[in-house]
Amino acid sequence: MNAYRIGKNEYIKDLSGEGGRLYGGRWNYPEYRVLYASESLALAILEYITKTGVVETELKDLSIAYLEIEDGVSISEIKIECLPENWNNYPAPENLKRLGIDWLISAKSLILKVPAISVPDSFNILINPLHPEFKKVSLLKVSEYQPDVRLRKKE
Repeated sequence: MNAYRIGKNEYIKDLSGEGGRLYGGRWNYPEYRVLYASESLALAILEYITKTGVVETELKDLSIAYLEIEDGVSISEIKIECLPENWNNYPAPENLKRLGIDWLISAKSLILKVPAISVPDSFNILINPLHPEFKKVSLLKVSEYQPDVRLRKKE
């Protein structure tokens, strides 16, 4: 399985989940390490843009991390029909964070597939860097990402 992340150049090689621990996210509170990725490169780009907003300062100094996850690792999935009606609200409802934290604490699986809001029938991938199978996640390569200039906010 491949997964993709977009991030600032200086942090892109960090697979420790430190960003999730420091800042939290839709599926976790701060203090819990988790690595956010997407099942496709296009989704990773869209997720980054929706998270940061389309502002020129946020679309600079970016790289793509190409991750490889060995076949046969443990994977859990949250089906969209199992989520509360307001699951796609912003800010994220608190019960999504609880679902993510419960998954992390349980160490039930290395991967948690969660529905993507921005692209129907697509998934974001949460990776537990403290899971025993984490050694089966590797950074294949990192490449600079030059966003399409049309993504920049027009004045």
